Amino acid sequence: MIIALIFLALVLAAVMLLLIKRDLSPELVESIEADQNSKFLRLPDGQRIHYQVSGEAGGIPVLLLHGFMASLRDWDQVAEELSEQFHVVRMDMPGMGLTGWTDHSALQENSVAASIEAILDFLKIDAVHLVGHSRGGTLHGPTPFCTPSGCAR
Repeated sequence: MIIALIFLALVLAAVMLLLIKRDLSPELVESIEADQNSKFLRLPDGQRIHYQVSGEAGGIPVLLLHGFMASLRDWDQVAEELSEQFHVVRMDMPGMGLTGWTDHSALQENSVAASIEAILDFLKIDAVHLVGHSRGGTLHGPTPFCTPSGCAR
């Protein structure tokens, strides 16, 4: 009986914690997480994409795509190394990192592909090497500019 009451109390406490909204404001998160390399691109649909560029501007472009529930920060060390020889672009995919949330449709592959396309258009990158892990590694297929031999537009 006592064990059942303790279990019930723990379940109720967990439910209450889930119901309490503790989100930090986007402005606060941005003030903590953004740095001098952070840039933002506003898309026509109103979405604001966070991205960073490093390395040689005329170098071979490499786009690093993070995994689900992650951010471009996952690539910090890799980007630092690659920047010595490549033009490195990283972006927070829709709904993650400092790109933030718009609606559920932003998480669909065609919407993510459109965000990638917008960043590359804005940076005037016609061909890119895509590198991704987790969900970022699965997005090479649905983008309209990728084939099995590489990514170009």
